[in-house]
Amino acid sequence: MATPAGIGDPDSLLLFSGPRAVFDRGRGALTALGDPVHLGADTALSSVYDTALLGLMWGTLTGWLHGVALIGADGPGGRVTATAYTDVADRWMRTVRAFMRAYAPHVDSGDYPGGEFTLRLHAMTMDVLAHASELRGVSQALPELFRDLTRPGDRRRTRRRQLRAPGGVPAQARPGVSRGAGRAAGSYRRSTVMGNRSGWTSIVASRWTGVPGTGVSCQWRQITASAVTSSV
Repeated sequence: MATPAGIGDPDSLLLFSGPRAVFDRGRGALTALGDPVHLGADTALSSVYDTALLGLMWGTLTGWLHGVALIGADGPGGRVTATAYTDVADRWMRTVRAFMRAYAPHVDSGDYPGGEFTLRLHAMTMDVLAHASELRGVSQALPELFRDLTRPGDRRRTRRRQLRAPGGVPAQARPGVSRGAGRAAGSYRRSTVMGNRSGWTSIVASRWTGVPGTGVSCQWRQITASAVTSSV
């Protein structure tokens, strides 16, 4: 896993597989190159681990870059430098590592209790991330991918992204704008309004009232209240 510049660095991860006895005989020399790890007797293990860990790296860096773009954009709570964001993100990675260690036995056993942070709650916060990205003018490709993997076959979000009001303002935030032709009367959709002056984050629902399939303009109205959000 080490780049040429990392050879000789004791923290550089070096993956090996094959007979353990051969690895043990050469361990002294290998330690001079980095941090050697023996994965098992199967000679394919080091190659498969290498590929899987690259995927982890790309996924992590992509999430980090998306976060940099989101928090660096204009708007309330924005224009934060990548360096400042990374200082906090680095601390958050300790929690992410704890998640991986907690979830690994669940994957191995095939038993997924969920605990206090169920998949349903993950999915809801993915919606918040997607909508926050839209409001900030940041690509929604990453949160959309998260939602595709979490809720395959749900294409309502695709319609929401495609049906936009003039001027780039989401139509669900403007009463009287028709986006609901063909939608079932009384159907609900959740949206999020980020960063208003009071420091609240409003989780609202929009209800379309109209005759499905007629093209008649539908009426939007807010039907739920706001809630304070905090991060611990």
